[in-house]
Amino acid sequence: MSAHDPTPHVFRKAGTADFVTAIDATVAGSDAEPDRYEFVLKHEDTQSRYSMIDMVLSRTFDSAPGHSHRQHSETFYMVSGEMEWTVEGETQILGPGDLVFVPPFAHHIGRTVGDESPRVLLIWEPAGWEVGMVESAGLTAEQRADSEFMAEFRVRNDTYL
Repeated sequence: MSAHDPTPHVFRKAGTADFVTAIDATVAGSDAEPDRYEFVLKHEDTQSRYSMIDMVLSRTFDSAPGHSHRQHSETFYMVSGEMEWTVEGETQILGPGDLVFVPPFAHHIGRTVGDESPRVLLIWEPAGWEVGMVESAGLTAEQRADSEFMAEFRVRNDTYL
């Protein structure tokens, strides 16, 4: 395909996208619920314009102390459940039909509130969130414990604490 060819269209039936599950390393116990990330649109689907991820987060999900991205924006659209979002110090509880847009450089934190695992659609622009998530899901305990490795991993994936 040349640079002048249009982006090919994509049909993707429910349940057919690639996905990963991950358990937050800060949650103790073998009964911790995994988060599920389904890659509805990947970078190769959109000529690297954006990625779309259908996330079902655990009831214990908490991204504190938060982070920011220098090159990426994120839009989180709440499908079900409730989450508390803090962006640049402003906090709101969001439920079904609500969204939060997080521009580059904005510090943000998300956490589940209530007893329901929230389902959230994430639009990551420009694309590529799924690449880092696949790598993250495959990290060993030794890699996660290596602060130098994790600092480089976060920079490579545009995540700054």
